[in-house]
Amino acid sequence: MLTVLGIIFPVFAMIAVGYGAVRKGLVLPGDVGGLGRFVVNVCLPALLFSAVTSSDRSDFTQPLYLSIYAVCGLANMGLIWLAVSFAGAERTRRAAATLGASTPNSAYIGYPILLLALPEIAAPAFAMNVVVENFLFLPLGLMLLEQAQTVESRTPFATARRLLKSILTKPMILGMFAGLAVALLGIPLPHAFVRLVEMIAQATPAIALFFIGGTLVGLPLRGHLNYAVLVASAKLLIFPALAAVMAAGLALFGCRFSDPRLFSALILSAAMPIFGMYAIFTQDVGHEGMASIAMLTSIIGAFFTLSALLIILL
Repeated sequence: MLTVLGIIFPVFAMIAVGYGAVRKGLVLPGDVGGLGRFVVNVCLPALLFSAVTSSDRSDFTQPLYLSIYAVCGLANMGLIWLAVSFAGAERTRRAAATLGASTPNSAYIGYPILLLALPEIAAPAFAMNVVVENFLFLPLGLMLLEQAQTVESRTPFATARRLLKSILTKPMILGMFAGLAVALLGIPLPHAFVRLVEMIAQATPAIALFFIGGTLVGLPLRGHLNYAVLVASAKLLIFPALAAVMAAGLALFGCRFSDPRLFSALILSAAMPIFGMYAIFTQDVGHEGMASIAMLTSIIGAFFTLSALLIILL
């Protein structure tokens, strides 16, 4: 129990520090936005570059891990779509719920927890999560959201092409591709450069968690509570449950992870709270209130669900 507390407490305490600092005016909301951009545009690219160049190629190209994570995420999207449809939700609310239930906060919360719980495989697992989330979950969710806004919206092909262009120009994706190119070509890197990249990468967890806490201040907490709780529950409970069942089922047929710790990384990654940009992406369809409640609920609930999973898995 003390081991689990040693993993969970620093993460959520840092989120609380960020919330308190902004709430009390020690840090301005605009400054928090700058921290977020620093993490996304500088720290995460450095982290992914370092992860890819410092690991064996097989560490971050695990087909079983990638397949289970992708399939279970898509299954969770389908289940939440059916659930909110059965509840009578309109198109835009269905799309907003689907986006939230499928996309974990791997960058700001997932990696810090993996780093504390499974330090040896945290970076490769995070790199694989980034690939699946940025090339599958997020584009599909945004496509559903855009297609739901109006009957005269862009065709799915045009939307997919625009989203793909946006994804390929993200700094963290470029950082990962650069690291992959260096690793595949065997380019030697100067020690001073490696130390610089590592130093920037090591700044990621604390700044990211502080940013998450700061962004919780002033969220528009007015929306459909029932849908918000449903989305948060699907993200925290259904997604990791699907991943655990699929991984266990495949293991019965001899399909096992090369490193048993990847099973724990998979379940923990699937159980992370909703990603931090959720409320922003749903503003255009008027569901930012529901999204904010769902995101806040998932962060609070994750303290308990992740604690339980860590007790079971570690």
